[in-house]
Amino acid sequence: MIIGSGDIGLIMARRLTLSGAKVEAVVEIQPFPSGLTRNIVQCLNDYSIPLYLSHSTLRIIGRDRVEGVEIAPLENGAPRLEKAFTIDCDTVLLSVGLVPENELSAHAGISLNPVTNGAFVDSTLMTSVPGVFACGNVLHIHDLVDRVAGEASRAGDSCADWLEGAGSGKKRAEVPLKAGANIRYTVPSTIDPESKTTVCLRSMVMLDRGILKIMRGGAEIYKKSLKWVRPGEMISVEIPAGTLGVASTAGEPFEISLNAAGEGVK
Repeated sequence: MIIGSGDIGLIMARRLTLSGAKVEAVVEIQPFPSGLTRNIVQCLNDYSIPLYLSHSTLRIIGRDRVEGVEIAPLENGAPRLEKAFTIDCDTVLLSVGLVPENELSAHAGISLNPVTNGAFVDSTLMTSVPGVFACGNVLHIHDLVDRVAGEASRAGDSCADWLEGAGSGKKRAEVPLKAGANIRYTVPSTIDPESKTTVCLRSMVMLDRGILKIMRGGAEIYKKSLKWVRPGEMISVEIPAGTLGVASTAGEPFEISLNAAGEGVK
């Protein structure tokens, strides 16, 4: 049995099945899967492996070896003990998410985001320590290596510019970017509205169709339609230079939010 529906656990469910093991179930405490939709389809649905959403693991049964796992459905965040049941199994795998390793960053005095456990970065991917840049899973957890490569390329270009002296002259006018309604976090945490910026974010809700908005001082200054929004799938939005106006607006931060478009939040 696999506890948690992260991508690594989903892929392991498929590999174990192909190797001859019987995967009894995947149990997820959230009301939605943590992994990519394609992994749910290819690793669970294609092999008829049950996925129990909104279920909590109560105990692992067995002394000298695993004999089973007792789980129960959740209601308002609490397990319904009267509906608990046991899944017989001899092995338990945990797939409960990744955490960026940032001990080196902490020792260097880099400010860390408590939500992502990665560094706070500006639109060039530079951290709070000048000349130190972050990208990939040390910054925030990615779904696809393609996006890691793209982010690494941006960080490399920014670092090269900084070393050549572009970062030692006039300071970029960075404006704070806040996570608003239904947004768990954004990377970067500050942006330069006069330069092209790639913003990565995670949704807190499931939407078939959504509207992403960026507000400043109560005014809507950017809007984008999104399809098939899932918390387990990172959203990447490229904002052209000048789209968000200019930096000086009495110090007002940008706020990015996500809401349903015609359909309710699931």
